[in-house]
Amino acid sequence: MKTELLPGQPLPPEIRSAWETILEKIPHRNPFLSPLWVEIWLRHFGRSLEPKLLLFRDDNEALQGIGHLLESADGGKKGLSLSGSRDVWDYRDFIIQPGWEEEAFKSLPLLLKKDSFDFIELNSIAQFSPTAEVFPKAMESFGFRVSREMEETVINLSLPSTWEGFLEALNAKDRHELRRKIRRIEKEGPCEWVRATDPFSLDEKMSLFLELHRKSRRDKSEFMTGEMEAYFRDLAKELLKKG
Repeated sequence: MKTELLPGQPLPPEIRSAWETILEKIPHRNPFLSPLWVEIWLRHFGRSLEPKLLLFRDDNEALQGIGHLLESADGGKKGLSLSGSRDVWDYRDFIIQPGWEEEAFKSLPLLLKKDSFDFIELNSIAQFSPTAEVFPKAMESFGFRVSREMEETVINLSLPSTWEGFLEALNAKDRHELRRKIRRIEKEGPCEWVRATDPFSLDEKMSLFLELHRKSRRDKSEFMTGEMEAYFRDLAKELLKKG
C-alpha cells in the first residue's frame, strides 16, 4: 500500500468522484463523511487553513482510501487531525474501501515518520467504524502510543420504511403517549409535514427554522451566529441539489 499527502483544497474532481464511489460501499456511511460536507465546511470556516489530502493506493495504483486532514500542533509537536469541527460534525472518519482498512492503516505510521509528524488525532469516530478497531492496532504495532477515550454517547435506531411501521414497533404505552402528544399539537393549530422542493421554498422554510431555533433556548441562539446561519443555508441549498 502506497500513501501520498497532497494539498486538500480545492478537492480535485477525480478524487471527489472516487470519494463518493468508495463512500457508497461503506456500511456506516452518513452525510458527515461526504466530500460535500467537507467542501462546505471549508468554504465557511476553513479559508485560512491548508488541509491535506491523504491517498491510499494499492500496488496497481488504484485508489483504495482517502483521508482529509488538517495539520495541528500540541506542545511544540507536529501532528495531523481529521478535518472538521465537533459543533457541526457528528461523525468523522477515513474513507476506505471495505476490506482494505488494515493495509491502509499499516501504511500510515511510515508516512507519519517520513514527514516528521509526531502524532495523529482522530475525533468523532463511530464505535461501529472499522477505524475504531483497526487503527489503534496498526499504530501500536509500529511503536506508537495510542490513547482512547469516549467523546459522546449516541443512540442509534434502525427505522422502518413507513410511519405506520414505526408506530407498530413501539410498545403500547409509548405509542399511546406519542399519539396523545400529536393530538395536543393539532389542537394548538394547523400542523403539517412540509418539504422544500425548490430554492425559493427552501429559503423560506430555512428562515422559519432558524427563527424557531434561536427562540428555543439561549445557548442555541448564541450558537446560531450570522456566520453559522450562512453555513447552514449553504449546506441546505447544496443538499437540495443532491435530492
